[in-house]
Amino acid sequence: VRILFGEHYAGLGGIVATLCLGMLVRVAGVPIDASLAAMREGRTMFIAIIAQLAVAVIAGIPLVAEFGLSGVGYTMALAYGAAAGTEGPAFVKSNPSFA
Repeated sequence: VRILFGEHYAGLGGIVATLCLGMLVRVAGVPIDASLAAMREGRTMFIAIIAQLAVAVIAGIPLVAEFGLSGVGYTMALAYGAAAGTEGPAFVKSNPSFA
């Protein structure tokens, strides 16, 4: 962080790492999400978004209250994980080549 943004942001490496963790989980779910969109599985995608929202609200508020900005990264990882966990089994079930 110091190299990219300078000394002013030197102490924020942990926060950047947790935000990267959230985005890493999101990147893992993008192919499943795109595949479900191509297969016109809108209902499954909607359920995954509701699960993601529920986790973000239920877990996010305490995590942000406890860990501050790092809690945002943890919340992102959990919420995107909930969406991927909802979409993954539906994707495997709807695609016979994976079963």
